[in-house]
Amino acid sequence: MSVEIKQHQPGRDLKDFIQVAFDVYADDPAWVPPLNMEISDRLTPEKNPFFEHAEVALFTAWKDGKAVGRISAQIDHEHLRIHKDNAGFFGFFDTVNDQEVASALVGAAERWLASRGMTLMRGPFSLSINEETGMLVEGFESPPTIMSPHHRPYQVALAEGAGLQKAKDCYGWKHQVLPAPPRAQRAWEAITSLPEVRFRSVSPRKLKKEVHDILDVFNDAWQHNWGFVPATDSEAKKMAADLQLILDKELSFFAEIDGQQLPFASVCRTSTRRFPISKGSWVRSPFQS
Repeated sequence: MSVEIKQHQPGRDLKDFIQVAFDVYADDPAWVPPLNMEISDRLTPEKNPFFEHAEVALFTAWKDGKAVGRISAQIDHEHLRIHKDNAGFFGFFDTVNDQEVASALVGAAERWLASRGMTLMRGPFSLSINEETGMLVEGFESPPTIMSPHHRPYQVALAEGAGLQKAKDCYGWKHQVLPAPPRAQRAWEAITSLPEVRFRSVSPRKLKKEVHDILDVFNDAWQHNWGFVPATDSEAKKMAADLQLILDKELSFFAEIDGQQLPFASVCRTSTRRFPISKGSWVRSPFQS
C-alpha cells in the first residue's frame, strides 16, 4: 500500500505528530519519552519564540491506516540573514524501518522548502541548531540526555536511501566523576587563589538576569561555529523559564576575571540535500547533523 503524507498545523494539530514517536520507539529500551507538554510547547507558535523568526511545517506518514513516521521542515530567517546560504532545515525525523516511508517524508519536507525558494536542506534540527541537533549514528544503547537526539540504528540507512548525505559529525562525551588528579588539583588551587578570579553559582532567584549573562557568553563563544545562530532576547526569556524547572546551582556557575564572565556535548550526524534552483529533477546530497 502506498504512503500517505499528512500536513499538520503547528500548535493546533499535534496529537498524531507527537504520538508517532511513541509508536516508533515503543520497544526501544534506551529511548526516554519526552514530556508531551514540552514537545507541544516547542511546536506551538504562541509558546515558542523560535516562530518569531521562522516558518515551520509538520508532516506525518501513514500506511495501512497507521501513522508510521514524521518530519518537520523549517525556514529560519535569522539563519538566512546571517549565513545567506539559502538553506532550509528538517527535524523530528522518526520512522519505522521502511524506505518508502522515509523517502516520502524527506520528499515532503524538500518540496515544502523548495516551494519557498530554498535550494539546500539540512538537518535534523529539532527545531534549530540550538536544540536537538543531528542523527544518532553510534551509542544506540545509551539513553538520550537533554537536548540530545535519539534514533533507531536503521535510520541512517533510510536517510541515505532518501538521498541525504553526511554534512558534519557531532560528538557527545560521557564524563565519569572521579577525584581530581593531583596535577589538576594543583592547577585549580593556583587559579582560584588569584584575587582577580572568582567562581560563583548561577542564582535561580536571579535567573532572568543570569540567563542573559549566560547567553552573552554562549553567543560570543560559539559565534564562529558551523551554522551557529545566536539566541534572541525572546528565546533567552523562554530559556530562563525552562531552566527554572531543572537548574541545580551546585552544577551551574560562572567564572569571572575582574568581574567579567568567561565562557562556560552522543555521536550524531547532520545531513544536507541541495536542490536545483530551476525546475526539474532534484539533485540530492547528504544529510547533515
